[in-house]
Amino acid sequence: EEGAARGVTIESPDGTYTIHADAVVLATGGYANNPEMVAEYDPRWSDLGCNSSPSQTGDGILMAEKAGAALEDMGNITINPTVYYGENGQLYSLTALRTNGAILVNSDGKRFANEEGAYTEQAELLLQQKNQAAYMVFDQTMIDTVGLVRQYEEQGLFVKADSLEALAEALGVDPAGLTATVEVYKTYVEKGVDEAFGRSFMTIDFDNPPYYGVKVFPSVQTTSGGVAINLNAEVLGENGETIPGLPQAPRRLTARGRSRL
Repeated sequence: EEGAARGVTIESPDGTYTIHADAVVLATGGYANNPEMVAEYDPRWSDLGCNSSPSQTGDGILMAEKAGAALEDMGNITINPTVYYGENGQLYSLTALRTNGAILVNSDGKRFANEEGAYTEQAELLLQQKNQAAYMVFDQTMIDTVGLVRQYEEQGLFVKADSLEALAEALGVDPAGLTATVEVYKTYVEKGVDEAFGRSFMTIDFDNPPYYGVKVFPSVQTTSGGVAINLNAEVLGENGETIPGLPQAPRRLTARGRSRL
């Protein structure tokens, strides 16, 4: 009312009503689970699923924008490059595989990125591969040592085989390419230096069968853009002035002047 936030309008099964307040604290998160907003701010990711919270639909950002709030960095979207799309519609982030030593290969069985690299950069590289296909490959060592990965194996997410050739056949990966890649990678593990991509954490030496693999695809994980605020966490309008009665929930700010939701 008159340029200030004075409450919220609620829509419920019992009807619509208004709650009046001296201020409305905005604490609603991002828009990773809003396909329309993702497509608007970065069309590259418009066809991806989302492995974030179902509540990340950007409602608070849209309400604040309607109230005159300025938006910043809306195209800053983080993509998880290694997600398993379950037949039941559930998405599983398989970051634990990359961070615990699995290798990422394409359908030719070749590595194409540093598995420890930046999320979105890896997703971009994955989508450049033939058929936009990629696979995480590892051996029994990870099942024995990483509880979360063992849970995924028990849920049936992985393909399992006694040899790399058989695993490749089951995954639809070139067997000769995968075995050649693993042989080279084993030399990197032995020397402690990844001469191809500079990976530093190499704990899987592929000497502990059986072998496991899983097809992965990128998914939207987080968004970092949002409403512009000042150092007092007050929401700013397009003119740079504060919108009375509309603070953002306190959080640590990392820059002077404007920050973002």
